[in-house]
Amino acid sequence: MAQDTLFIPFSEWDEADKKTAALLPEGEYTLKVVSAEIVKIKTGPNEGTPGIEVWFQPTDPAFADQYIVDRFYTMKSTLWRFSGFLRAVGLKVTQNDMSLPVKQLIGKRVTATLKDGDEFKGSRKSEVSAYAPVPKTAPMKGSGLTEDTALVDEEIALKEIDTATADAILGGGGSGYTVEDPWAMDESISL
Repeated sequence: MAQDTLFIPFSEWDEADKKTAALLPEGEYTLKVVSAEIVKIKTGPNEGTPGIEVWFQPTDPAFADQYIVDRFYTMKSTLWRFSGFLRAVGLKVTQNDMSLPVKQLIGKRVTATLKDGDEFKGSRKSEVSAYAPVPKTAPMKGSGLTEDTALVDEEIALKEIDTATADAILGGGGSGYTVEDPWAMDESISL
């Protein structure tokens, strides 16, 4: 006899796995980092290369239940993307090795230009084509605060970055980038 009900064990599903990348209208958004973790490339010629996977949530209440995902790897050919993102969250990137405690990225905000990504397995998601710092005087919709007010705690946390963790994150360093003064802002970079 055919079964007409299906048991779905949602209680076993980790909350972090419940995010799905969304397709938002193309344009510029303020995004907040809600998750950041170290990952490695799983297959191909760069298999094992470390990087980070970052999940963002738009700060606009109209898109509050939507997520954007991006990955940044430590390959020489992609460091320009990684540095553009790090500059957007307020870190100064130089030609020296860098340590990045990725959990300290959570709560940071960036301005991102979103475009429609290519179709993959029958669906599309938004992709970030450029990152820039959030203007410190930008009003936060619905809060009555400005980004400047909201960033005070974030700035204090980022000033405590420990550069001794580079070897653990980047497998011995060698990325060619470092944080000397994390609060010296650089111009935005288009990706």
